[in-house]
Formats: sequence, C-alpha cells, structure tokens
Amino acid sequence: MLRLLSNIKLLDLNDTKRNQRITYLCFLLSAVFITISIGVYVVNKMFKVDKIVIKGNIDKVTSTQLDYVANNKLHGTFFTLDIDDLKTQFKMLPWVKDVNVERIFPSTIVVKFTEFNAIARVGNDGLLADNYEVFDGADDNERLPYLNVAPDRAVWAYKQYLMVESILQPMGVNVFSINSDSSRVFTAKTDTGLELVLCTQNLSSTLKNIQSYWENIAMVKPSISYMNFCYTNSVAIK
Repeated sequence: MLRLLSNIKLLDLNDTKRNQRITYLCFLLSAVFITISIGVYVVNKMFKVDKIVIKGNIDKVTSTQLDYVANNKLHGTFFTLDIDDLKTQFKMLPWVKDVNVERIFPSTIVVKFTEFNAIARVGNDGLLADNYEVFDGADDNERLPYLNVAPDRAVWAYKQYLMVESILQPMGVNVFSINSDSSRVFTAKTDTGLELVLCTQNLSSTLKNIQSYWENIAMVKPSISYMNFCYTNSVAIK
C-alpha cells in the first residue's frame, strides 16, 4: 500500500481515469485494513478467555500454582489458544499425572486434572506413584515408606518392602524404610527399632523362617535391634 501511495506523486494529471483508479484502490485497501483491524480487535475483546474451570480431585496442587499458569502461560483468544501448550504447562506442576483441556464457547476453558497417588517416598525429593512412576513432589505423610535408593531402583525397593511388610505386619511390626546400595542386599528398618539385613537370594524362604521362628527368637532375646540373614546357615542377632 505504501508503494501505491508513493506512486501518487507520479500521477499524470492529464490521465484522469487512471488517477481515479489508483485513488479508488488506495481507499479500498485502507478500508480493508481498517476493517481487518476492527475485526481483530472485536474478536480479541469478545472471545478473550475470561473463565477457567478446574475439575478433578485436586488435593496436592495449590491454587497459587494454578493461578501462576493461568496468568502467565495462557496466551491467545478462545480460538487461537494453543491447547497442547497449555496442557504441557499444567503437566509441569508437581503432582499432576494427567490433564485435559477443552474449550467451552464463547470464553471458557475447562481444565480437568488427575493427580498422582503416592505410595512411597524416594530419596530426598522424589515420590513413587501407584503406577510405579517416580515424580517430583513433597509429602509429609509419615505413613509412606521411605525408599533410600536411586530413583531407577525405586520399584525394586518397593517390591522388597511389600514382601517384608507382608510378613512383619501380622506380628505387629511395620517397615518404615528400605535402604540399599546393591540389588543383592538391602536393609529394612521397622517402627520398633528392629533392623533387618536381607539378601535377595532365597528371600522368600528367609521371610518364611522369620515368620516361623519369630516368637522363639523374641523369647530368647526380647529386645532385638538387629538381625542379619545374609550369612550362610546362620543369623546374626543383636
């Protein structure tokens, strides 16, 4: 359009029809530009996202975190909003397992969350979900067992926890932590102060022996604090 306007200086004053066509074209382009500008303004004004509805069982995700994403990561109008990008931003929040975002005409966005269900604490900052996925999060639930292992070994450690817990719990003893630096040996600490050192080799038979002889061992040494079952044909007891 600027080129056409500059051509006005070169108009042949004697060519009236040609001058009229150029002038008409300039006015037409100006009208189109103004119309588009008004249209964009109206669309942005009328279809601005002004309501976000949160659905799902939200327990760990805070309103502050949700407000931050809504105020800083929501770009565009009802029609131009990048739904996939918004989902990605919400999924970056701790505890968010899955998120679904949909549009409700004319100006509403509905966000439905699914949170992780933590079954154990892993290392310093991680949590193990019930789908065996390790995620970043914080939980002060002291009932969750603590797995002092690398994140990639969390599932293995949790399975060891379940095996030991299934034997000790009926006897009134609960495992609160699993510690291990290798896949062959691990230590299970209990809420009674008892520390069990166990080898994964023949673990099932070892646990059965604990179950069978627990009362006899307790009678011989009532205040047991340490038992190591990794010796051949013997058990170290303190």
